[in-house]
Amino acid sequence: MLSDEDQSNLHQLQQHLGFLASSVLHINSARPAIQSVYSSRESRGWVSEEVPYLLANDDLLLDEVSAWFDTMLGLSGLTTQVAAFAFRLTLSTGSAAINLANAGRGTQAVLPVVALLIAIVSRRVEPSLVIIEEPEAHLHPSAHGALADLIIQASAVTQIIVETHSENLILRMRRRIADGSMAQNRLQLTYVTEDHEVLSVAIDGQGGASNWPAGVFESDVEEATAIMEAKLQTMRSGH
Repeated sequence: MLSDEDQSNLHQLQQHLGFLASSVLHINSARPAIQSVYSSRESRGWVSEEVPYLLANDDLLLDEVSAWFDTMLGLSGLTTQVAAFAFRLTLSTGSAAINLANAGRGTQAVLPVVALLIAIVSRRVEPSLVIIEEPEAHLHPSAHGALADLIIQASAVTQIIVETHSENLILRMRRRIADGSMAQNRLQLTYVTEDHEVLSVAIDGQGGASNWPAGVFESDVEEATAIMEAKLQTMRSGH
C-alpha cells in the first residue's frame, strides 16, 4: 500500500497531468463535416466540433475568419443565417448565398483550423500546447502558404506541433526564416522514417536544409531543377 505521503504526491501528480491535458488544444485530421443546420446554443469549448457555435456566438471572430477566407481563399461573405432556434453557415456567391455544407471539403476542413488559430492569435484562448494534424487536409496547395503564415502567427502565442505532408507549407516556413519574418530557432523540423526513427532536419539562417532526408519531396525538387536546366539550355541555344 502507498503511504499517506505517496498517495498525496500521486494525487497532486494526477491533478497536474489533468491540468496539462485540459490546456492542450488538439486539432486532428478527421475534422467534422459542416452540417446543413445547427441548433442554436452556446459553445462548449475551444475544439473543432464547436467551431460553428463559436462563430455563431462571436461576431468579431466570425468577421476575422471571414476576412481570412476572403483574402486567402477568395471566398467572401462567410456568415451565419439565424432563424428562431437554429442557424447555418453560409458563403456569399454574388447575389446568392450557399450553405457551407455544400462547399468543397477543403473549405470545410480548414474552417476549424483557421478559426482556432485566429482565436489564439487574438488571445481569446491561450492553450499551453497546440497539436495540428494535417492542417492542409483537402485544401488546394495554393492556400498552404497562407495557412503556414497563420500557424507562424499563432506560434508567437504558444507552442505548436504540426504534422504535415505539405511541401508548400514547409517551404513557406523556410521562406519566412530566409526573409527575416521568423527567427531560425522558432522552427524545428523532424522526419519519421519507415523504421520509426525520428530525425532532426537542420535549418540554417537562410531557410536552407543541409541534411534533407532522401526521398522526401524529391520528385518536386528534381522537376524544378529540370525546368531551370531546360531554361538555361534554351537561353544558351538562343531560342
